[in-house]
Amino acid sequence: AYSGLMLGELAGVKQVVMMTAANLIGHSARDGKILWSVPAITGAARNIVTPILQGDTVTVASHTIGTFQLRITKSEGGLKAEQVWLNREARTNITTPVLKDGYLYGLGTSRGRNSDFVCLNHKTGKIEWSQKGFSDYVSVIAIGDQLLVHSSLGELMLLKATPKKYTLLGRLQVSQKSWNFPVYSDGVLFVKDGLRDGGNKLTALRLR
Repeated sequence: AYSGLMLGELAGVKQVVMMTAANLIGHSARDGKILWSVPAITGAARNIVTPILQGDTVTVASHTIGTFQLRITKSEGGLKAEQVWLNREARTNITTPVLKDGYLYGLGTSRGRNSDFVCLNHKTGKIEWSQKGFSDYVSVIAIGDQLLVHSSLGELMLLKATPKKYTLLGRLQVSQKSWNFPVYSDGVLFVKDGLRDGGNKLTALRLR
């Protein structure tokens, strides 16, 4: 699959958490031994979202299963993974959400150009609000109490990171079509164009 690896300490054990095309797995960081594993099978074998580690929990999304959270605990002779919650309405395809002050911000179920941007309660999985009109992919960067959201259509949006309601603070066209994740550093956003249909430009934008 395409998911990134995450290194963290869960239930007191340092481990690497990964999402394959068929399973969500925790490997011992010391020797690679499988500590726990749960099924995460998808029809297209393309799990993409990177797991989010917080405390002893792992939260991840799949376009087939939905968004779900596991808690890793010690058990007789090792570790076990138990489901905390599952939200089948938030079946994210590509976008890894951002965890900010107890809430997850990212795309809900991806429907091409009719996807919804959602805020999920990290503790319960409940959708706090949902906003229509987004594309098939967005990257989300949390800066203070705000979110920089770059869509695959090249539009950059500034949102307020709040569970109360969707609050758009500004928007700007900054690139061509792109699935590349921008980099924000010291007031400058670096954006790379590029999809199958062209674009090979790197742009530095000073945001004020």
